Amino acid sequence: MVFGNEHVFNTPLRGAIRLIEITATPPNAPISERRAVQPGSPKTWGAGRLKLTFENRYGALARASFGSTKLIDADEFTPLWQVYLRADRGLGMPLIVGPESAPPVQITNEGTRWRLEWHDIPIPRDEAKLAVCVRVKSGPEPRMAAMQIDVHNPSKRYGIWEVHFPILTLCPLSENVAAHKLLMPMRWGEARPDPFATKLEKPPPSIACRCNYPGAHMQFIALVSPHNGATYLATYDGTARFKETWMQIMPGRKRIMYYVRQFPDDMGEPGSDYAQPYPIVLGHVQGDWFDVCRTYRRWAIRQRWAALGPLSRREDIPQWYKRSSVVLRESLSARNERVGPNLANALRAAKEFPGARMTIWYGWHKVADFASSAVPRRPDGAPSLSAGAGWPWQPKDGVSEALHEMTAAGLFPTAYINTRLYDRTTQPTRNPLATWALPFVIRDVAGEPAFYKRELNLWDMCRWTQGWQARYCQNCEVAMRAGFRGIYLDSFGRSNSLCFASREHGHSRGGGTTCVEGQRRFAKVVRQRIRTIFPEAITTGEAPIEAFIDVLDGKLLHYNLPRNFAPLYTAVYHDYQLCYGRTIGNMRENPEPTFSMLVGRLFVEGVQMGRVFLESSKFFLWSPKYRAQLAYLKRCALAKVVASDYLSLGEFMRPPIIETPLPTVETDYRRVHTVMPIVLLRAWKAPNGTVAHVLTNVGSQPIEIT
Repeated sequence: MVFGNEHVFNTPLRGAIRLIEITATPPNAPISERRAVQPGSPKTWGAGRLKLTFENRYGALARASFGSTKLIDADEFTPLWQVYLRADRGLGMPLIVGPESAPPVQITNEGTRWRLEWHDIPIPRDEAKLAVCVRVKSGPEPRMAAMQIDVHNPSKRYGIWEVHFPILTLCPLSENVAAHKLLMPMRWGEARPDPFATKLEKPPPSIACRCNYPGAHMQFIALVSPHNGATYLATYDGTARFKETWMQIMPGRKRIMYYVRQFPDDMGEPGSDYAQPYPIVLGHVQGDWFDVCRTYRRWAIRQRWAALGPLSRREDIPQWYKRSSVVLRESLSARNERVGPNLANALRAAKEFPGARMTIWYGWHKVADFASSAVPRRPDGAPSLSAGAGWPWQPKDGVSEALHEMTAAGLFPTAYINTRLYDRTTQPTRNPLATWALPFVIRDVAGEPAFYKRELNLWDMCRWTQGWQARYCQNCEVAMRAGFRGIYLDSFGRSNSLCFASREHGHSRGGGTTCVEGQRRFAKVVRQRIRTIFPEAITTGEAPIEAFIDVLDGKLLHYNLPRNFAPLYTAVYHDYQLCYGRTIGNMRENPEPTFSMLVGRLFVEGVQMGRVFLESSKFFLWSPKYRAQLAYLKRCALAKVVASDYLSLGEFMRPPIIETPLPTVETDYRRVHTVMPIVLLRAWKAPNGTVAHVLTNVGSQPIEIT
């Protein structure tokens, strides 16, 4: 091979980067379109009816099939892997090395255990040479293969920054291409229709979508066809390492390029190797989206985050929270500092809604006069956010008294405290705590403090550090002694931030398990501390991923009416984790059908209904005009309490099919157009093994179904 010229090339992987082209193809061809020389004779790995065909020159996975059903069909050459190298521990521009520049792949096999090896892979401008080994074997279940990659890097100049593996070309499973759906575990779960086409406002040849982890709540995607089952891809990573799964949609070719972007421990460390510590599973699932979820569940509930067992057996979660039906929300802000309406609405809600127990109170604490939020307006005219959690807080006037009244009424108020943000302030020299906080701030690759939002003066704190954990716990103690009964950990359990302050913080530099492991430690410390004050205290978080099931009591589940809704998360984990909705706010004009769609969706999915926003002195549900909406929420709350063995502790079962043609209802809510059938139906299995069908009518007309 002859090295070409350097050029800049745009990719969804990292924006504009400098690439040393090492293929004999046009230098401006995007990664998904690059062609190699004519491949050699293919070799086929097989386990039962699952076949993987590798071409014999570069080792690309050209085809995969289950019986006569194609899963992968590379109509153009796609390398199986790419290694990104950087000099200067990440400060240098990346070099992309792939199998195109390597000598021919060596394939050895012992039955269903294969090794694909590339040796003496040149590194541009370096005497050292890489070696890569891909291992393929039978997966944890029939119909599956498992793959892992090892990279040996002897370079004294370059370190491994990231590894893209496997890079695969997914194809339609049947001729009815438009009927396919792409399952992605974002929020509740998304079933993107017609994924081989695109309606996004971006030009061809490709559209990329990403599931970063932590961020995506689980570690699988699936391409589901109407009649031929699903292509199933998952990272079976019980340590929850930082990674990104990309789907690059190529509508003109009717293909989707899939790859996992892996970030090693100590990113960019010269001479360091990378041995992928978990398998990536490729296989075929016979059935639909529910069968895909059951497949993932069989692996997921054996991981450490599910080791405490289902909710019915967990003694660490208080019984009062397990049986909660409705979640309330109070708030004090610069525009509304009145405790009275929040208290009055909460006390009435405790009487109106059976099972209403947990509340979350925002803005309950005082803010120092030198905090950014004490500045009336930012230069752009928008109000500032409240101060980060680093300030020594005290409750605002009247809050402690209100909390005692709420607990006397049977409520369990929890305090909003952000886990990630620290207000550096607009004038750090006036902030006596900025110097204290600086050692615990996330550092970027250049060693500079990382901002969550620079324009808001908010540092992004490293939750691995003991200093930040201790400061957060101090504020939790203030909240608990004021009368709160738990903590809502905002901005928790998911993050796009990598911290490179390895020496100072004591964790891996950049990738690996740092992001999740640091937050798991954080959650354990907080939970332990607050329960020394109130033994039945709870902690919940803002949409944390699966890896925090065992260290939190519950989670907020974004959003109540998400785009392309599919109940993937509850189908996998409902009997292992308590979840609650995000927003049921004031709907003063034309609340229907939106209100019934919001409440009905949360009810049948077994999620605690909420969060009901109570800060308004004219809370809309107390008005006679909204008598019907109040009655509906009360009925759903009562039913959730009565049927809590199913709707709170139950296992999600295959949804029954309604044979009656149903009319639909639709709404535009928070810029998302949602359409659903007028009757929602689910099936739940209680811990005692009995099954109940739960249904609700979210429309305004009575209907008979069979």
